[in-house]
Amino acid sequence: MIKSYVSASSLLLSCFAFVFFGIAAIIWRESLLSIVYLVTSGLLAIAGVVQLVTAVSSKPFFKNGLLKILSGLLTIGLGVLLYLDPDKFKAVLPILLGLYMMILAIIKLISFFQYTEDKLIYRLYPLVSGLVMIVFSVVIMSNPYESVSTVMLIIGIFLIFYGSTYLIDFFREILPFKNPGKIKRHIRITLPVVFVSFMPKLMLSKINNFLQSSKQEEVPQSPVKDENPPDIEVFIHVMEKGTGVMGHMDLFYRGQVISYGCYDKASQKLDGGMGDGVLFTIDKKEKYVNFCNNYAGKTLFCFGLRLTEEQKKRVDQKMDEIFSYLYEWDPPVVEAMRRGETDLDKYKEYASRLYRVTEAKFYKFTKSSFKTYFVLTTNCVKLADEVIGSSGTDVLGINGLVTPGTYYDYLNREYTLKNGIVISREVYRNNPEQKEIVRG
Repeated sequence: MIKSYVSASSLLLSCFAFVFFGIAAIIWRESLLSIVYLVTSGLLAIAGVVQLVTAVSSKPFFKNGLLKILSGLLTIGLGVLLYLDPDKFKAVLPILLGLYMMILAIIKLISFFQYTEDKLIYRLYPLVSGLVMIVFSVVIMSNPYESVSTVMLIIGIFLIFYGSTYLIDFFREILPFKNPGKIKRHIRITLPVVFVSFMPKLMLSKINNFLQSSKQEEVPQSPVKDENPPDIEVFIHVMEKGTGVMGHMDLFYRGQVISYGCYDKASQKLDGGMGDGVLFTIDKKEKYVNFCNNYAGKTLFCFGLRLTEEQKKRVDQKMDEIFSYLYEWDPPVVEAMRRGETDLDKYKEYASRLYRVTEAKFYKFTKSSFKTYFVLTTNCVKLADEVIGSSGTDVLGINGLVTPGTYYDYLNREYTLKNGIVISREVYRNNPEQKEIVRG
């Protein structure tokens, strides 16, 4: 865990670096891409040699040695090909960007059909943006070599705007905001989803490796900026493997855990990726954290935020708006208890197990965009972002897609700023040897 704050000078240097490479991408475009490929070819060759040396020196050799040798030779071979004829690889970048845009377009179109079914008034926005993305994707992938210059221009503009976020943080550090009561929601230029989705998993692996190497049992906690309790806490969940590596996100505000997801198994589609949106609340934070730690081995990163009175007022208003659309829903185990069933252990789906351990209260939506859950758009992060965003944070992604990894990256960066909104950071780590006990 990070134990010191970033300096204002490092923020300024980061800004200059991103802006410099952005301008270079706009000016030199294909020439810069050739240099990048040349450097990449050298790095691949070095990585391949390291793999070969590791394979030969490993004991016992035959356990993984042959596989490492093959991987090392392939890595070196790719580096040599990239060095000898980099022009043949120039089409890779436009094709990757085109595929990325096509995936985003499909997500937008799915959202359009979802919003249409729920009769939302702003359903045309995802349709139009999805169609525009499809056209752009087809154009650059149909002639990738001719599109290299355009793609480099886009990358350059993105790097300049992304670098500007460091400049904003720099001024926040040297000139603290004097009037926090004036709040306005901003759109922050975030890294593409593919780069931040696995950030919580990478940090979890880093923590586990540290604990193994240092033979410690507890995670060293980060220093707290403010001794007073935070006004709102954000939990980022992550698991070692499975779908949980992408993470989950929920809130703890005014003594309640607030979480949103697809918890009604009977309504689930697409292997749980879509279904009725369900919100639950829990009054006992410790019980919930313990449940998460021991249910499927989750680790929780907890970020505490400090809010002004005006910000808390806005968050309260947003919470009242969300709760005005809710009606109570009971998980299967509650219905079984009403029928007088005694064998409750057979109800093993998440909602029933959560209820038995924490006595959570579950709700569904009469209307709003959260009536139907979709893992890539109207998900746990979107609901949490609407609540936190009402306080004036600027993590909202420019493409509308925000993942737990996006939020982790934002909150972690805010924590390292002396004047950032995040005042505390904790890790609630699962104990692999401790098993969850479900009590009726």
